[in-house]
Amino acid sequence: MIGFVFNNLGTAYLDLEENDKALCYFNKAEKIRELVDKPHLAHTLIDKSNIFFKKQQYTKMIPLLLKGIESAKKIILIQQKKCY
Repeated sequence: MIGFVFNNLGTAYLDLEENDKALCYFNKAEKIRELVDKPHLAHTLIDKSNIFFKKQQYTKMIPLLLKGIESAKKIILIQQKKCY
């Protein structure tokens, strides 16, 4: 639950163009989600990448997007295995 709160705060600060605060909250959400909320980690990573997109820092953005995609793929595979 706290991962959602931090992620939402990051998104709110990103919308306000307060990128440093947004990054701080996305980092907190990422740490929590890596430990206890992996199904939502991809969401945080992709949201966090938007900071670097807005700053045109594509070399920082692309690895986050790729990490988010890989995280999502893992969760999808786990969920598919549960269905069979």
